[in-house]
Amino acid sequence: MLNLMAHLDIDRMERRSLSRAAELGRFQTFLAQRREAGRSAIRAIGWHGITGRGKSTLRQLLEKDLQARLQDGQSVAYASLSLAECGDLDSVLSIRAQLAHRSRIRFPAFDWAFIRWFQIAHPDADIRQRHGNLFTRTPAKDMHAEGQVSDEILSWMSDIGKDLLGTSLDVGLSLVPSLKLFDATARKGWRKLDAWFQHKAIRDQLRYLETLGNDELRSVLPHLLAFDLARSHAEKRSPDLLVLVLDDAELARARRVVNLPDHSWIEALIANTPGLDAVLLSQQPVALPHLRQVAVDWQELPRFGEEDIRAFLDAWGLDPFNAIEAVHAHGEPLFARLFAEEYGYRDFDSGPRPGLDPTDDVRRNYARQVLAGETPEDVRRLALATFLNEPNRDEYCKAAEHVFGRGAALDWDRLASKPYVRSENGHIDLDQPLWASLQVLFRDTERDLRLAVRDYLASTLRSIRTEGSVGQDTFRPVLVLLKVLDWTDPSSVPLLREVYERHFRTGDFGTVRDLLDEIRREFRKAPGDAERDRDLAAFEHVALWEQFRRLGDHDEACEQAEGLVKIINSRSQRRPGDLMEPIAMMADSVIAGAADARPVARSVMNQQVRGLTGLIERYLWLQLEQRSAALFLAAARNEDPARARALADLDVLTPGARSSIQAIIQGQQLSRLPTLLEEVQRIAQAMEAARSAARGNWLALQGLLWDKDNLIDTLRAFAGLLAQTGRRLCALEDYREIGRGYLKLALELSYQLGTALDDLSVRALAILSEANEAKGPGIREGMVRVEFEGELAESVPDSRRAGRLVATLVDACHERGDWVEVIALCRRFEALVEGWVQRANRDDVAVIYAAYATALFRSGRLEEARWNCAFARQALDGLGPIYVRQPREHQLGQTIRRVVQLERDLGADTPPS
Repeated sequence: MLNLMAHLDIDRMERRSLSRAAELGRFQTFLAQRREAGRSAIRAIGWHGITGRGKSTLRQLLEKDLQARLQDGQSVAYASLSLAECGDLDSVLSIRAQLAHRSRIRFPAFDWAFIRWFQIAHPDADIRQRHGNLFTRTPAKDMHAEGQVSDEILSWMSDIGKDLLGTSLDVGLSLVPSLKLFDATARKGWRKLDAWFQHKAIRDQLRYLETLGNDELRSVLPHLLAFDLARSHAEKRSPDLLVLVLDDAELARARRVVNLPDHSWIEALIANTPGLDAVLLSQQPVALPHLRQVAVDWQELPRFGEEDIRAFLDAWGLDPFNAIEAVHAHGEPLFARLFAEEYGYRDFDSGPRPGLDPTDDVRRNYARQVLAGETPEDVRRLALATFLNEPNRDEYCKAAEHVFGRGAALDWDRLASKPYVRSENGHIDLDQPLWASLQVLFRDTERDLRLAVRDYLASTLRSIRTEGSVGQDTFRPVLVLLKVLDWTDPSSVPLLREVYERHFRTGDFGTVRDLLDEIRREFRKAPGDAERDRDLAAFEHVALWEQFRRLGDHDEACEQAEGLVKIINSRSQRRPGDLMEPIAMMADSVIAGAADARPVARSVMNQQVRGLTGLIERYLWLQLEQRSAALFLAAARNEDPARARALADLDVLTPGARSSIQAIIQGQQLSRLPTLLEEVQRIAQAMEAARSAARGNWLALQGLLWDKDNLIDTLRAFAGLLAQTGRRLCALEDYREIGRGYLKLALELSYQLGTALDDLSVRALAILSEANEAKGPGIREGMVRVEFEGELAESVPDSRRAGRLVATLVDACHERGDWVEVIALCRRFEALVEGWVQRANRDDVAVIYAAYATALFRSGRLEEARWNCAFARQALDGLGPIYVRQPREHQLGQTIRRVVQLERDLGADTPPS
């Protein structure tokens, strides 16, 4: 339990407008009535209020009043502490130290018992270093100086050590004090110590202590503290006022003692200390049934008014107008201040995870205080409204009917009538401090309701169809879903991925960024889990890669793919093929970047492409080596005799197959992959035949079959990757031969595996096989057309790349006057980008719409031609001063001339025949 106000400086708090004059007056009146109550009466008063109401600040005010009395020479001693800040033993020691230093009270029985316990529990430790506040002077100094009994006991122990060993070492400080030892060694110089311990009542206590075990000895320390206080009171050595101030007194009932299991030590201390005035501060009135003779006069610590909160925030230097919601914090000063400083979002942004943020406790207690007296049904209604985040009537009623059943829609009016609810503009509206607090409270207490709301929102989002940009009717339910997700549930990230793919994949990049920011903010509320953190980070990398790919930002897309590779590599358990997806993503980005590169960057991009092909091949051989290792390790290491016999039988059935596989993998020649596959298939057939006749080796052969399947699955996956990468490389003139080799290898592997190569790769191979060097331009246009078809097939198309491909195709069609094909290509481009034309390069857009307008003009469709000619002119004007990149100079110059000529022709309104 954390006391958040205990560290505040009281003088600064007084200057900051928190007035507790009424409470301070009550305390002063309480002390003034001591004479009327009688010198030995035990009295108690208390204040209660939720965390942040100001109890610790009030304690500091009471301490200041008592200290002023002490400095004025009044006969007063006091001890003040918070039970939340220290354990039982430290609390007892603190009371003893405070009272001893502020009065003439001495504690012979307590000090003897504590030193005895400490010497037994910590024989090698120095009590003076551990508990220096129990001593007022150094042992072995002036024996007649005024000090604590503990000082005298240590001086006596030190002298015993010197007498026994004849040295100056403090050997005696390692002794365990006992009454028998004291009687045998005490000299006349210890008159004061002897006077204390010859006192019959004290001596009886010391004899009793020597019968106790160490745990019991520790447990009676509070009773001995009360015993010494009572003895001092009887001897009239106590001050007129003896005051004990306890903050966080609700913890008192949890503090037990060994020999009184039904009592707390607080009760034992108060009940046995005559003349004590106890002041208790707690969150709720504390029942102390064993203080039968003491009735605690409890009062609720009143809340502050709105004006006081405003003044309080202003005194802290927090502008109430910038944190206007904070003044509605229902009179809780600490909560108002925290909210004003953080705008109520600390634990939802970049703050500590739950369990580490001390404000969570404040928020929960604040929410419980506001909800005090509400029925469980009303609390659940409010929890639903909190999860839905200011719902309107329709949103609440639909959710309530789904979660609570029919008839729940009638709850709206009951909920809107609550004093802490503002139903404005048909919405359930809560003060931001209350809403933030309810979020924290219900996050832990309403897990079943959260799950029901999550399922309702998931089904709602599945029923919504999103095309293009994400509307408010979709984004709002997604934000609500994020707040109710239980991130410790393994199904949360897959559900999130489903929502993204359904609604955000084709949306605006800014919207996707906002979504990822919200996800991170909500994800931080869950306790840390490394594997779950990696799953979410992997999802973010894939989402950002798709968005950067669409924007044509190939460098950023490649960085996201590399980040995904690092995350997968950091997993403690990963499947051998997990890296296939990020490598395919990286290949897409690198090759697209190389195709779009300027001449000055061509060498750099070529280097990246070479690095990519090397990465793909290294990963392929690494996977094959790992997947085939089981075919060799068992025999080499003799790990499994049955498996070794199975491998020996296999070598007889397929001589040289295993050694051939090993040689191919070690040689790392891509051209030999089909041979490797043939050997694997030959082994598989032999194992199938041998397994049917096997007796003792059946399980071993079955294991070998699984190893064979792993190899074949790896080759099948890489056939697809090689086909995709090869097709993309064929569009790059410098890498066309490597691409052709990848495609042929993928075709051969697919044929052997009995699977079909994808249509685009087959078309690319057909173009490459039909063309020759004399038909170089035909190869280029054919491969560009294949790549455009591939972009059409992508779930998240790259608008810039699509624009570049279409501009190349329509320019070629324009040169040969194929107007029908130009119109068809431009329409497909418009359908592909769906309003995201601005993401394509302006020069490509100018080329496309100039060709489009010309084709329409040639087809006699003048009005459409004017529109598209205007689009082409707009794109040219957007380029600013004519600065043309070298590879596009000829094409763009042609485009400018085409647009100028087209504008003249359209002005004449005379299309050619």
